[in-house]
Amino acid sequence: MDTAKGDKGSGGSEPAGQTKTPEMEFEPASPSVARMLAGPPTPLWARDFSDLQYEWRRLFGEAIGTFFLVLVAAGAGVVNASTGGSVGRTASVVAPALMVMAIILSIGAVSGAHLNPVVSLAFALRREFPWSRVPLYVIAQVAGGLLACLFLRAVFGTAGGLGSTIPGLHMSDPHAVLIEAVLTCGLVTTILGTASGAQNVGTF
Repeated sequence: MDTAKGDKGSGGSEPAGQTKTPEMEFEPASPSVARMLAGPPTPLWARDFSDLQYEWRRLFGEAIGTFFLVLVAAGAGVVNASTGGSVGRTASVVAPALMVMAIILSIGAVSGAHLNPVVSLAFALRREFPWSRVPLYVIAQVAGGLLACLFLRAVFGTAGGLGSTIPGLHMSDPHAVLIEAVLTCGLVTTILGTASGAQNVGTF
């Protein structure tokens, strides 16, 4: 009895029925493996959104992203009209969605990939995007959209009304505006609910 108490007090032995769990050691991944899993490291200028030295890259990203989005979204209707209906409804709907995904993955960490003045305004209203940068972002987005329309007009003329969406024959203008407002509200609500900081202002 005295020996058992002495051993337990000295801490030299484990209690009966319990075994010591060996500690597992993990070796850090090599740089090549980390690069393969996480992708290339984000440049410092992209992580530091407050650095205005490379603001032109962010604006160029917004312009080129909006250009390709409008080119695909409006171009589907233009190509469909100029080729006699070779572009189906499914392709016309899916293509812009895939383009948005590609743009977000390619420039999302650079400019935030807003691609829409309403999105930039919504982020600014929620205080997740600086108001001082909204005007240039809007200008870049509008410029990208106009360049896409000019490109389509130069290549296809005015086929398909350049992909413009106009109210139906039996739809009044107020009803059309109301529908657009509801759809835009749904779009912005979805973006605000799913976008992280990297999609607002670029990677920190």
